[in-house]
Amino acid sequence: MFWILAIAIPIFAALVLCWPLLRRGGTWLGLGACLVLLVPVTTLMLYQGVGSPEGVGVGATTAAAAATAEDTDVETLLAQLRERLAADPENLEGWMLLGRSLKSMRRYDGALEAFNNALALSPDDAVVQVELAEAMIFASGRRDGVDPQVRELLQAAVDADPTLQKGLWLLGILEVQAGNDAAAIDYWQRLLPMLPPGSDVAASVEEQLAQARGRLGQSAEPAGPSAVSPAQASTEGAWPGLRVTITAPDLQPPFPDGAVLYLVARDPMAPRPPLGVVRVEQPLFPVDVTLDDGNAMMAARPVSGVARLEVLARLSLDGDPLPGPNDPASDPVTVDTHDTTGQLIVVLKPTAD
Repeated sequence: MFWILAIAIPIFAALVLCWPLLRRGGTWLGLGACLVLLVPVTTLMLYQGVGSPEGVGVGATTAAAAATAEDTDVETLLAQLRERLAADPENLEGWMLLGRSLKSMRRYDGALEAFNNALALSPDDAVVQVELAEAMIFASGRRDGVDPQVRELLQAAVDADPTLQKGLWLLGILEVQAGNDAAAIDYWQRLLPMLPPGSDVAASVEEQLAQARGRLGQSAEPAGPSAVSPAQASTEGAWPGLRVTITAPDLQPPFPDGAVLYLVARDPMAPRPPLGVVRVEQPLFPVDVTLDDGNAMMAARPVSGVARLEVLARLSLDGDPLPGPNDPASDPVTVDTHDTTGQLIVVLKPTAD
């Protein structure tokens, strides 16, 4: 039962695998982008060669050969990442990326080492705690329970950040493993409203909720908003987005060639990674944009998925998505996500001399 439920865990992990290094720029940016592409491909090839019915027969040979070539590229990237971490051992994002990459490749001992290094750098970081706990679950392979530290890590993480979806999901799994379906239902009921209505992830959580209720002899609850199909969600009550005007009264054009305006939407409770970004090249102020779910960074985290949004703008003078020391930026503005009746004004300010 435990591992049947745990199959859905990578759905959450794959959504945020390599974001941290993409924010650092430079050589870290290129390395992170390559791992974003190659690690999931390797995982899929592993499934083709081992997990699918075709993997039992001749198809396994072809899949294994393709995976070997792909693994060579991944090994090169992982070696480069380790070299950078050897030179910069206090790079939290680097250890997290290494741990997530190794975990997705089922190299759990290496993943545990990387996450423990991350935890040493940031012992109270809820995301680090959850990632380490998940790696410990996979590494143990035990059907009669897991190390008590796993529960301690997950509980500490969720207590610090009740919006951590993976933490709630894993705590529910641990409760099912322990035969405590009522507690699992509690965790998953807290998780479900955070998921996009009609998404595959929401459907998976609903299915596990129904099974847990069934084991307790409870009837399934009436379908809530998350039971809406994706097609219905896109046509019925779709979020119209926020209308935003970005002004720059104290900036003197012209701006350098390649300058890019970024409008960023964040969850005030979990600002990293951003929920959505609007990108405008060579802007002419004032700039009017609509921030909606089409600007979401990840499909599983729509911009409209939180009650309040923190919105800010930055003019990147060199086009880099990472903040530069001389980039004009606005103060963050927090708004009610679903108050779409007005026009939000965001004001860019020059950097202080």
